[in-house]
Amino acid sequence: MFARHMALVTALGALVVAGTVVIHRGVEASPLAPAMTKAAADSGWTATLSAPSTYTGDEHVFGSATVKPDKSGKGFTASVNIAGATPKSTHPWHVHRGTCGNDQGVVGAGSSYTPITVGDDGKGTSTATVSAPLDPNGSYIINIHASPTDMKTIVACGPLTKQ
Repeated sequence: MFARHMALVTALGALVVAGTVVIHRGVEASPLAPAMTKAAADSGWTATLSAPSTYTGDEHVFGSATVKPDKSGKGFTASVNIAGATPKSTHPWHVHRGTCGNDQGVVGAGSSYTPITVGDDGKGTSTATVSAPLDPNGSYIINIHASPTDMKTIVACGPLTKQ
């Protein structure tokens, strides 16, 4: 039993090492921000959005998001879909560096992100084209803010994971 366990651990270790070599091969470093390979640029990211545990407001916003880097690796397109919002409300949103609860700033210009306009049904969508690179090894989140006048309150957040 021990020998089978060790063989499995050894095999998994070899896969991790091989995967690390494949992941890092072809990624170009830049002093300002890493460029992406074509394969990384094509892969994209997704997020499932939900209210943070610290949120105590009346809205129960949830949804999804996708981020698709452009082929040059110098920018990306992000899209969000939300539901559960107050009808006719407006929610600014952004891709941020970091993790939910550990926000490290907006990626790109905040003005690149068109706020979400919510319909009568509590649902809304928005898309942004952002001229800023994404590090394929970075941690990113989507934040949905309470309103244009209450940017500090996050009504929904979700970590972006590679597709």
